Amino acid sequence: AQAMASGKAGESKAAALLKPYGVEIKKTGLVSRANGFLPGIGDAKELLKDAFTAPSPIDPATGGKAKKYSTDAWVIVAWVEETQRADMSKFETEKPTLIRELANKKQREMQDEWLQKLQKKASIDPNPQVVGDEAES
Repeated sequence: AQAMASGKAGESKAAALLKPYGVEIKKTGLVSRANGFLPGIGDAKELLKDAFTAPSPIDPATGGKAKKYSTDAWVIVAWVEETQRADMSKFETEKPTLIRELANKKQREMQDEWLQKLQKKASIDPNPQVVGDEAES
């Protein structure tokens, strides 16, 4: 982790140190709090929770350090390399779009819920005059 923090040269050095162990270094780029998945990794809710906690326990800029996360499928040592804060000056111009998107999402959720309730109540009563046993014809 210390070698990685020193830039491209350190990154190359760390990659060379880890190669004999079959370990590779990957960067995700910026990730969103809204997504519980990391590209190429999958479900990483605990890692993302730590990344977006203030102060982050895995952000060296706020006193954090690298931390190990593991599941049955993978083991990751992660830390926050770069952060980007929201630009609130753009919020007012984007607010109508966000409101529309949220309203549409809520409408879809309510419609899905309504359809599920209808499906639970639904029953099919076949009309014997229309639907009959094919063996009788």
